[in-house]
Amino acid sequence: MPHILSITDYDLMTIGDDVRLNEGTQIQGHSFEQRILKLAPVSIGNSCVLMSGSIVMAGCKLMGNNRLYPGTLIMKNDQLPSNTHWKGVPALLANVALTDQNVLEINCGRGVGAAWCVHTHASPSYIGIDPSQDVINLCERLYSTTPQLSFVVADATKHLPFENESIDIVLCIEATHAFGQPLSITQFANEVARVLRPNGYLLWCDFCYMNGSGTSIYDLIANDELIIEEKINITKNVLHALDIQNKSRTDFIQRYIQPAPASFAQARIWLDERIRFGPDNPQIAIYNMPFIYHLQSDHTLSIKQLRHALYLTVNKHLSLHTSLYFDIQKNLLMQRVITHENKNNNNNMFSIIETIYETDEQLNELLHGEKHNPHLFDLPQGLVFRCHIIYYKQISSNHLLSHKDLLIFNFHHALFDFPSMNIFLHDLNQAYTTGQLLYDDNTNLRYLDYAVIEKQMLMTGASMFWLDVLHDCKLDQPLSLPFDRYRLANEHRTGRGTSISFDFGQDPSHDFLTHASLNNVSLEHLTFAIYFIFLLKQTNGQTDLCTAININNNRYRDELKSIIGLFENVIPLRCQLDPNWSFHQLLEHVQEIIINSMKYSYFPLQRILNQHPHISKHSFLDTSLEFISSKSNNDNNAMMIGDSQLVPKSFSFNINGDEILSVSDFSLSIYHDINMNQLSCTINASLDLFNRETVEKISQRFHFILHELSASINDNRMSKPIYELSLVLPNEQYLMQSLNNTQVSFPSPVTCIHHEFVYQVMKHPQKLAVELDEQSLTYAELFAYVQMLAVHLLDEYGIIPSEVISQCVERSLSMVIGIMTIEMAGGVYFPLSFRDPQNRLHTLLQQTQSRLVLSHYLTKNKFNDLTTILDIDSILVNNNLFQHIDIDQLSSVHVTIDSIAYIIFTSGSTGVPKGVSIEFAIQLTYNKGNK
Repeated sequence: MPHILSITDYDLMTIGDDVRLNEGTQIQGHSFEQRILKLAPVSIGNSCVLMSGSIVMAGCKLMGNNRLYPGTLIMKNDQLPSNTHWKGVPALLANVALTDQNVLEINCGRGVGAAWCVHTHASPSYIGIDPSQDVINLCERLYSTTPQLSFVVADATKHLPFENESIDIVLCIEATHAFGQPLSITQFANEVARVLRPNGYLLWCDFCYMNGSGTSIYDLIANDELIIEEKINITKNVLHALDIQNKSRTDFIQRYIQPAPASFAQARIWLDERIRFGPDNPQIAIYNMPFIYHLQSDHTLSIKQLRHALYLTVNKHLSLHTSLYFDIQKNLLMQRVITHENKNNNNNMFSIIETIYETDEQLNELLHGEKHNPHLFDLPQGLVFRCHIIYYKQISSNHLLSHKDLLIFNFHHALFDFPSMNIFLHDLNQAYTTGQLLYDDNTNLRYLDYAVIEKQMLMTGASMFWLDVLHDCKLDQPLSLPFDRYRLANEHRTGRGTSISFDFGQDPSHDFLTHASLNNVSLEHLTFAIYFIFLLKQTNGQTDLCTAININNNRYRDELKSIIGLFENVIPLRCQLDPNWSFHQLLEHVQEIIINSMKYSYFPLQRILNQHPHISKHSFLDTSLEFISSKSNNDNNAMMIGDSQLVPKSFSFNINGDEILSVSDFSLSIYHDINMNQLSCTINASLDLFNRETVEKISQRFHFILHELSASINDNRMSKPIYELSLVLPNEQYLMQSLNNTQVSFPSPVTCIHHEFVYQVMKHPQKLAVELDEQSLTYAELFAYVQMLAVHLLDEYGIIPSEVISQCVERSLSMVIGIMTIEMAGGVYFPLSFRDPQNRLHTLLQQTQSRLVLSHYLTKNKFNDLTTILDIDSILVNNNLFQHIDIDQLSSVHVTIDSIAYIIFTSGSTGVPKGVSIEFAIQLTYNKGNK
């Protein structure tokens, strides 16, 4: 193996025994194309001979005893049978070396050949030209990291934009046959002669017709500027190469016709429907995507032409007849294109339904079915699209749609996203107008191809970014929103939700838009910063906030922009804020995290979740945020189908009052109407967790903080800390002021609260002390219960002064009895909320070192067996205790005004929950109303 020019990636090739590699041999191993196309490693069998200048490319296999003559090129994935010799394409390009030469390639296409030449022959300067700006843009993106490779837009038949005698070699492979007339070829030859240096070369290869028509090599030398130095007929070589590659190319075709794994986005949608929303509940359709249109007045649409146009459009876009099914053997969700051969007739590719309506109620019922009916689509059968024509009163006798009729295109979200609608309507219009839809199914990238490539991409940089961003993030802990109830661990989602929408208002919209414009800030970043302030306040000071954001158009390459499919993703947006920041400091931080996150927004959610295998429930997905900028629906947004205008119709009906289908537990969508330059908001919340009244209150608070920030912009108060912003509504502020107006005269300025209680008992024993609904207690009755329970605490539990005693009861007479009992027994009252989850209650008991919890029958199950529970009601109904208590021992309980009366847990300015102890003197002062 003397002086081997290049053997790359040794671990990805196998070389057998008695193999001879002569000087100048090249064996290319792993490459980007090999990873994408799943090519096998290079294999050189026993007793093979590779002569000087021969090249074996990625994926090739020499079965054994093969001889490659000098200059032979074995293409990707070729398989040479045993005992065969190969005298192939001159790999050294007609004995003209490209090394140390400035090379110009004509009509370079996607630049694959150019990249190969630079990699193989190390040309210091290689320029590719092509008349298509899109092609050049693609090449520049693909090969931006290869400095010696550049691309220029140019038409070789008119002018080559280079200096005279500046190029060493012009490479023209299968380009001139498309130039047309001989005059164009002559002009091309003149330009080549002009830019070539003396003794430069034109390396030309193209096909000619046997009858002499078409491009002729003699057209290139008609100007006497170029001289034929060498001419080789490579037809036999090409045919031989095709024979060799026949098997590998057949395997490649079979691989792409056969089922392929579903994309990450498809898997997420499929799992959502079947797992998160209950496998035993087939009545939920959360991913139907109906688009409703009506014709402009006096416009009509031919049903016959529409049917044909739909067939052409669906036939072009394979996603609209692709099945999704779970392969049990592979344990993988798969997709497969359903072709005409898989169907009994063409109409089974999709369905067209015709119905009639006469009243608004009937129409609403039909529209409701399109949105909520879970049986419209059949993913395993590839039925993912339907067209519903709704006629007014009767089916048209002349087969024309009128302005009172409705046209609904309905798709399943697993194979269709919102940007796909523009592609669908564009092609539908072309098919309707011309009666045909031209496309090349052999060269166009398909969604299935995208899904295959997506699985092969390493995405190392994105993986490292998300690992770093989510380090130490508690992804399994939900935000502390004001839930009305909690979902059990084994409880599935019902999908029932409620929705509230409102405008920001003219003044706040104007203020935020102006502020964003003046400060060169994205409106999306500005509104997201406002949302994080709202979450900070709504979660009682939670500073590490992580929510999901929807990436609705993840077509990050030009080749994907014409494909119908699901190019969506969900990523976490983590904001670690400081409540002492000003709004501008927070805005800068939000800008930074959003910009960085968007760079890697293509990284599939499933891969992000797989980075944290120890977490079983990813709670950040339960809250979501999105910003949508669009033009308002009006006649100016009408789409043309032929000569008719289709006007979008809003999905404004609601057959079940305020109920909607909700994917998230809590989602907030902010809309920017570009036409009106107005901002609006929609809050969707799950009725599994929230009451409608709670969601209304949340929306009022968000609306209130919008006006508060708007006023801060106008008053130049944006520098104040964000924790000073308030969510307390004006009516709540008035109520708080009323409740605090509690001035009461007490006989002694220095005494404990339970002493004052005893004083009231002695003064007014028969007056009502407490009343709730139909229940009431006089001061004397309340005092008797308090004494009995206090003595029980001292005798049975040995309560000592200043010991923390917890109480977890609902609002009741027992609550008041428990409070006064704890104070009279000398303990420190610590209230617990039965609405808190068990883990929080357990944590609070540990922090306060409370060994006893007073409860009643509705709350005692909130605690584990390790906690000592005393059911207040069970003690109070025991009449025997009244006969055996020693009330006198209560007089020996030593409590002063400096003793702690109770403890509450609240949120400090840092947002970390902390305990606050209140002394008797402070409590008494508060009761007197002298704050």
